[in-house]
Amino acid sequence: MDEDTRTTIAVLDVVETVEDAGAAAGRDAKDTAQSCENARVVAKFYEAYAARDVDAAAQLAAPDFVLHVPGRGVLAGEHWGTDGFRRYLSIIQAHSGAVFDFRVTAIAVNGEHVFTREVLELTRAGEPDSRFVLRISNWFKLRGSLLSEAWVIPEHQRAYDAYWSSAKSASGAAAMSTPRERYGGVDLERAASTKPRALLERMYDRFWRGDAAAMRETVDDDVVVNIVGESAMSGVYRGWDGYMEFRRRLMSMAASKYKLDVVALAAGGRDVFAVEYIRMNRSWDPTLQEIYVLMHFEVDDGRVTRMDDFPFDTYAWEQFYTPDARWEG
Repeated sequence: MDEDTRTTIAVLDVVETVEDAGAAAGRDAKDTAQSCENARVVAKFYEAYAARDVDAAAQLAAPDFVLHVPGRGVLAGEHWGTDGFRRYLSIIQAHSGAVFDFRVTAIAVNGEHVFTREVLELTRAGEPDSRFVLRISNWFKLRGSLLSEAWVIPEHQRAYDAYWSSAKSASGAAAMSTPRERYGGVDLERAASTKPRALLERMYDRFWRGDAAAMRETVDDDVVVNIVGESAMSGVYRGWDGYMEFRRRLMSMAASKYKLDVVALAAGGRDVFAVEYIRMNRSWDPTLQEIYVLMHFEVDDGRVTRMDDFPFDTYAWEQFYTPDARWEG
């Protein structure tokens, strides 16, 4: 190969590298713009929700929108399309009393995925002395700047069901026509945070490689691991040893098949959310089954300080992780 040919190849390599870098920068800019727009759409939904404006909220949903609500209360089930979304919001109005205050305590966005956490303080229609506090996480998927699909994930399913059960009347609906004073909006300033997201990506990568020592570098020594519900694994585990005990109990139930994938991941401020899709059979049941959980992480000073495990369907999750008499953990 002569000198001119080598020079030509080198120039072409540089051009290709620059073009690749430009394409990557273009994709990053597009992803950032999409994330910002989707975060704004979710913020608009909360504004309409706070104002009890069913029409404004429904206009933010795609015609084929699907909302998934777990549990045993009046909201449980799937709500399809904008009409289904309207019915869902109307049920909330009919069931709610004079107090309906809520705060969006966290929001995280990554492209089409938006996650939020809410704290609601509310009464029930016909029961002015009833006072409930509900903590809920949500996963929204957006397409074309519209809500395409969403999952309501109660952080305490039984408390959620206790509220969305029998109400004595629908007299509270008329009281919901104005915004609640305690709704403070959605803080979008840090809705997309790259460093905490990268930290969790590293943590999961090390988890998948089976490198516990490297994974430990991403986790605080005093980490709190909160496994909700009433399963054989439920409880609060503290420190790295506590996390490893949780994993030991989990894997002691597994038989020949176990696979964990992350299908969505987003970070906002110190909050990181990951949807885990788990396929597993158990030592007492060889049938391969699927479980979805929402993992919520808190990050401080570049390390994970808290992990919350919120099942999409708490009752099915509890049944799955409740062994029969033949199991020895």
